[in-house]
Amino acid sequence: MKKLILSLFVFLAFAFNAVAQERTITGTVTSQENEPIPGVSVKVAGSKTGAITNENGKYAILVGSSATTLTFSYLGMVEQAKTIGGSSTIDVVLVSDSKTLGEVIVTGYTTIKKSEFTGAASVIASDAIENRPVGSFTQLLQGRAPGLLANSGSGQPGSNATITIRGIKSISGAGAQPLYVIDGVPTSSGDFQSLNANDFETITVLKDANAASIYGSRAGTGVIVITTKQGKSGASQIGVRAQTGITAPPDFSRLNLMSTSELLAHEELVGLLTGSSNAAFSVPGWVWSRKNPANATRTEAELLVFDRKLDSVRNINTDITDLLFRTGVSQTYEVDASGGTANTRYFASLGYFGQDGIEKTSGLERYSARLNLTHVKNKFKMQWNTSLGYSISTSAVGDLYGNSTLNPFQMIYRAKPYDNPYLPDGTLNFGGGGSNLSLKTLANLIESNNATRDVLKRWKVNSGLTLSYEIIPNLILKNTSGLDASNVLNTTYINPDSYRGSVQTYNSGFAREGSTINSQFINTTALNYSHSFTDKHKIAAGAYFEAVRVYNKGMGFLLYNLNKALPWTGQGAAPLPTAGAATMPQNASSASSGYGIRSFFGSLQYTFDDKVSANVNVRRDGTSRIINPDNREIISWSAGAVWNVINHSFMKTKLS
Repeated sequence: MKKLILSLFVFLAFAFNAVAQERTITGTVTSQENEPIPGVSVKVAGSKTGAITNENGKYAILVGSSATTLTFSYLGMVEQAKTIGGSSTIDVVLVSDSKTLGEVIVTGYTTIKKSEFTGAASVIASDAIENRPVGSFTQLLQGRAPGLLANSGSGQPGSNATITIRGIKSISGAGAQPLYVIDGVPTSSGDFQSLNANDFETITVLKDANAASIYGSRAGTGVIVITTKQGKSGASQIGVRAQTGITAPPDFSRLNLMSTSELLAHEELVGLLTGSSNAAFSVPGWVWSRKNPANATRTEAELLVFDRKLDSVRNINTDITDLLFRTGVSQTYEVDASGGTANTRYFASLGYFGQDGIEKTSGLERYSARLNLTHVKNKFKMQWNTSLGYSISTSAVGDLYGNSTLNPFQMIYRAKPYDNPYLPDGTLNFGGGGSNLSLKTLANLIESNNATRDVLKRWKVNSGLTLSYEIIPNLILKNTSGLDASNVLNTTYINPDSYRGSVQTYNSGFAREGSTINSQFINTTALNYSHSFTDKHKIAAGAYFEAVRVYNKGMGFLLYNLNKALPWTGQGAAPLPTAGAATMPQNASSASSGYGIRSFFGSLQYTFDDKVSANVNVRRDGTSRIINPDNREIISWSAGAVWNVINHSFMKTKLS
């Protein structure tokens, strides 16, 4: 016995010593610009222990007594190893991989070598987003660029992520999104579900005051510049892409919800503890319980009936996940062609993308096309980039009702596991008059899904024509004319010949349609000069004039009392009854708006020996959105320098 006690003591002492030697290392990973880097892989060298930095660049990792080194790795950065030693805090600054120094920064107006760019920018190559089965490429930006945070607040296929670059700029502008520019033409941040991200070549994220001085006040929350694929001279190349994938619903078992037997026992216990009467607590586990004082005077025959009812309910364990959710299937089919001669090159693509949402009423279909042409003749160059997209987004019906028993995500934890939505003949047990003893909530939800259509259809076109001519050596005159337009039709219908339709206003369905047309015309004229002197001095200058005109038009209607013979249209909707008074016709509404922006801006850059670069940008914007003539003109400027030997930079901006 003494030996056993001694052995147990030694074992506990050894185990305590082993645990005592484990400790947690914390720290922050930042870039050279002192920006936190989310998504950095932190590992204990020689083991499988690892961690990932959060959106603030912070990490915490548990290391054992034998651990000596932590490694930090991130795409586009040089991997670093840090000795653990006796410190419990290890902060790391990751530097850009030297292999990327030859990259260029595309600002939308010009291109600059990354080593000469004085602002803060990150370049995301096409392979980071290509062949990813998502409806909007914004969902793929998380972890791709330091200082950029992408949050997807919805599981709806094609929904855009909310992008935040270097934090929220103001309380009133907390929801403002970056300016997106495709091949020099600004585009709406809400239309990416209609564009094919596999056509993108590069994505450049401009983050600081330099971006504001280039694009003005529109760049207050950053700029994301996109270039699309271009053809290359040579034999024609044809590519075909087919891809399929699945999306599984969440593992709702993690909620650790009660089974029917557990819930019935819980209901009985709550009834006993609270002394609830049948009227106040009418749930099967208590109403039909022999322990319920209200049943003390019942006969044995009546109690046996209650026992059979409880046994019947106890055998019902509805799989709510299988009832309301599914494994979504995504499909991609594309064909592209590129090629050309030394003078004329082309890139063209056609694509289809389809994705089922995990909620049974949601999904997305997209049809896309692109044609990019480039023609060069002596000193003249023409480039035409055009994309066309059409998308059909079917929204989850439950989103219409929010915090409601008609929302499937709510019903995962609100529904009773003994709620059977079907009658013995297989039809839905929907309708009014449901209670905790005769549940109809799940059946009403399914009936509502079957009786409702919430569809958004979107046409999208983005096109730009750029003409340039070299007037004299190193002096180029360039003009870009562009159009970005979309037409969105949002329709919501509830079948008038349904239970859900019968409980709408005037008891006969519901129809809502809204159509919006958003268009943006832009014309940018530029005069650019660049020249190198004695192989050490390089100068680049540009003068620009830009005009933007925006038109918006919206119209819609809201109808009740629909024609049951035409359930998915407003045609034949009856006038609204007014309790004996004269009938009142149904109404529609419309609105329109527009504004213009006129801008003058210029840039000057000097580089010495590919080591030291200095840059100045000045921009003056005027807009018709501001009525007061004293405030409608805005001047923004920035100045910066970078010394590549020590990678030091500074930036200043002033708005007036």
